[in-house]
Amino acid sequence: MIRRSADRKWMPNHVHTVGGKMNLDENPYDCALRELKEEAGITAKNIQLEVAYHEIAPYKKESCNWLVFYFSGEYKSGRVKNKISEGELVWLTPRELLKSKLHSSIKFVIKHVLSKKTGPVFGTLYYDDKNTVIKKKSKLNICEK
Repeated sequence: MIRRSADRKWMPNHVHTVGGKMNLDENPYDCALRELKEEAGITAKNIQLEVAYHEIAPYKKESCNWLVFYFSGEYKSGRVKNKISEGELVWLTPRELLKSKLHSSIKFVIKHVLSKKTGPVFGTLYYDDKNTVIKKKSKLNICEK
């Protein structure tokens, strides 16, 4: 995970996943591998899709519909970077993660990601003008293992 720097415009001091935008010639899986290598300096194995959701922020004037994918995996190789431009990389236990300052989208799905009983989670997340998930309007479909 990344603990974002206090001077970042978007989500200062929040804990967020390693990630980024897909290149035109990539699929989500290849993008996840590339971003992990670029941002964290490591490669992973046994990668699994955990979450895929559609993010909608209707209050924004510009188009703001995103598809977001979260993957998990096991360390394979490489040397973990300590600091990156967005902040610092941190290793957190599930308990520490749940107590961290998380973006509302991660708060909305994290218990399902950490559960050993559920498979991938799919959903549609709607945001208000404070960039917070509108729980009553958003929906998750949780696959059983």
